[in-house]
Amino acid sequence: MKHGRRHDALKEKVYRERAAAGAEGYKRPYRPIDVREGSGQPPPPPEPVAPLGTALPKKAKRALRRLGIEPEEKE
Repeated sequence: MKHGRRHDALKEKVYRERAAAGAEGYKRPYRPIDVREGSGQPPPPPEPVAPLGTALPKKAKRALRRLGIEPEEKE
């Protein structure tokens, strides 16, 4: 009775086939990545933050008030 592998795993077979075909990353290096130059302009400033009270439902506002936080005030 033989112990061990009789056949190559699929990964090993695919690796050998790609290397024999001369795929990138096997026998020849990957080509350089084309990176675009920056525009030099800074990104636009973020939108002003909406007050917390306008974004929350009524139940959440009540829960915050119980904790001592007023959701209608702008921080």
